[in-house]
Amino acid sequence: MENKTEIIVAFHTGRGGRFNNGGHTTFIGQKEITDFTGDLFIRFQNEAKILERFKSEKLRNLVINYIADRDLDTLKELGVSVDDLGAQEYFCGASGSSVGLMVDNDGTGCIDIDGEYDTTSACHIEDCWESQIKLIIKNSNREYISNEIDTFIKENWSELIEE
Repeated sequence: MENKTEIIVAFHTGRGGRFNNGGHTTFIGQKEITDFTGDLFIRFQNEAKILERFKSEKLRNLVINYIADRDLDTLKELGVSVDDLGAQEYFCGASGSSVGLMVDNDGTGCIDIDGEYDTTSACHIEDCWESQIKLIIKNSNREYISNEIDTFIKENWSELIEE
């Protein structure tokens, strides 16, 4: 499609369905991906590599604090530049692993907590697959669907709507 709307829709893939198997996807509303980052923490992409440079535990702990405080002047004195740190990225608090989402995003993206049973994604409605549009339609009876979403589906996916 030529012009994108500002409509961003979100989906969650986890356990569910008849046998509570992984891979069950549900529509969770007109929300941006950042609506789901509350339980995550932010680190720089190359933070672990930077910390490997400092062999002293005391100095390494200081560098961790300088990074957390965004004390770029002190980091620069220690030979660490902003470019060295890389982009900011979301990480899972439980595992400490990256969830695959950069802090600098447009409201779309994916949060993959465990690679199998806990994934949340958000995309522009124009980028939805037919199966995702069907999920939105299926859930529209149980969850509020905005007039914008309803209109978009009627104009672009009318063949999927059961009268």
